[in-house]
Amino acid sequence: MSAVPSVFHLAQAKKFNVQEIDPSLLRIEHDCQVPRFRKTPSKYAPIFEKLKVGSAIVCEPKEAARIASRLREWVETEGINARVRQVSLCKDGMGRVWLLEK
Repeated sequence: MSAVPSVFHLAQAKKFNVQEIDPSLLRIEHDCQVPRFRKTPSKYAPIFEKLKVGSAIVCEPKEAARIASRLREWVETEGINARVRQVSLCKDGMGRVWLLEK
């Protein structure tokens, strides 16, 4: 037996109500629409809108990955044909996030 207890054993130890899913209660729907969620603008949107292809955002090294991730999401959401590149530590000690041609 493993030294690490299974999730089931942990649930029993904590007195959780663990029940199996009853397949007879499940149903299938065809042609149902996926709900649309309200698009909340990124807090970085104002600066992203100012970016041109070939431009870079200068930031703290520890912020580069997060900003690059948000910029990738923004590029995809806005339907912009570009790619994002990041470098966490440039020669000047700052991070950079570029918007580049695809």
